Amino acid sequence: RALELGAGTGLVGMCLAKLGACCMLTERALALPLLRRNLRENDLDSGAGAATVAELSWGTRPLPDVVAEAPFDIVVGSDLVFPNNAESHQALIETLSDLVSPSTRCWLSYEPRAKETDDAFLHALRQRFEVKREEGD
Repeated sequence: RALELGAGTGLVGMCLAKLGACCMLTERALALPLLRRNLRENDLDSGAGAATVAELSWGTRPLPDVVAEAPFDIVVGSDLVFPNNAESHQALIETLSDLVSPSTRCWLSYEPRAKETDDAFLHALRQRFEVKREEGD
C-alpha cells in the first residue's frame, strides 16, 4: 500500500498505481476535482488497479478515517517543500509522524530553492525521523 501526500495532479501516485501499488492520493479539497479527473482519464478510477483519492490537509488530527485505516508500506511526496509554504512544514511533519511507522519507507523529493528553508525543514524532520538526503543533478 502506498500513499501520496500533496498529490497535486497525481503523477507520482498514478505511476505507482500503474506499477501495481494499491495507491491512495491525498490532497486539499480544492485540488480533488482535477485529481479525480486525472485518475479517470488514465483509467485508474475503477477496477483492480484503481487508485483512490482522499482529502487530507496536513496537520489534521485525528487523521481522516480513510487515511488512518492503513499502515502504508510507502509514503511519497513530490515538491512539498518550498519557501512560500514554510509555515506548513511543521504540519507536514506532524502528518508524516501519524502516517509513517518503523516499517514504512518514506520518500520526499523537492527542488532545493532556499538553503535556509531546506535546512530548517531537514532539521525539524530529523527531530522525529532518520533522514537520508540524496542530492542529484
